[in-house]
Amino acid sequence: MGESVRVINTKFPHWFNGAFKEFNDSPEKLPFDQNCLLALCAPRPVLFSAADEDQWANPAGQLQILKSASAVYEFLGVKGLDPSVRLEVAPVQTGSPAGRLGFFMRHGKHSMLPEDWHAFLAFADAQWGLPER
Repeated sequence: MGESVRVINTKFPHWFNGAFKEFNDSPEKLPFDQNCLLALCAPRPVLFSAADEDQWANPAGQLQILKSASAVYEFLGVKGLDPSVRLEVAPVQTGSPAGRLGFFMRHGKHSMLPEDWHAFLAFADAQWGLPER
């Protein structure tokens, strides 16, 4: 499930350094994984979004990355991903407002829809408060 290293390097060669192609057939040899990249963001807020019909983006893998990186957030003294967050579609599922990691999943395919923007803005409001009017 999800987009392989070979496929992403073939379809989107401009997204990564050319050296990444060395791992097309052996991604297990990479010196780090996406949970490590997310951990580098700690303790800053991060929201992942997914769609239930977008299996190339691997929603289950996204949630696992968040759960793995959450330990680093906790180590730094902030809440990571709310442990109650599950891989299911919800109108807005961004974890606990007190947590710095969130996950949002909606019905549909790979795209950026208004409901995605609403989830991102709600997550930002939960992290930093509503803007003054």
